[in-house]
Amino acid sequence: MILKINYLKKTFDEFGLLAMLVQVYNASPYKAINDLMPGKFKEWELNNVPLNFWSKHNCQKAIIWLITEKIGPTYEYMNYNELREAFIHHGLGYMLQSKFKNSIEKALDGVKDKIEFKNMIYRNHLTVDTRIKLSQ
Repeated sequence: MILKINYLKKTFDEFGLLAMLVQVYNASPYKAINDLMPGKFKEWELNNVPLNFWSKHNCQKAIIWLITEKIGPTYEYMNYNELREAFIHHGLGYMLQSKFKNSIEKALDGVKDKIEFKNMIYRNHLTVDTRIKLSQ
């Protein structure tokens, strides 16, 4: 679920809380939401992240989160296009484009030592048809 940051700022303003958002949370809806509901959302689940947010560390955190918490074990049987759609659906499309030039392989390369890739197309570079034949 992607939370619309402009909508959030508008909501703070409608309830007379915009000044508090600016003064207490440095105009960061994420900080305010995280203070209210710690750990409920990740920074990238808002539709905007701060400039220079996508460091190597934050990219790795987001990719691991996507694979382990959002996609789950089925990621091993997804092809690159399905994975790309998952990145976009979960708010990581900009990261994939700006940091990895839309390359799923480059994105996964940064976490391959942190996630066990078993049957995934990334590890063995099999086509979808080949994977189906091998599993039958």
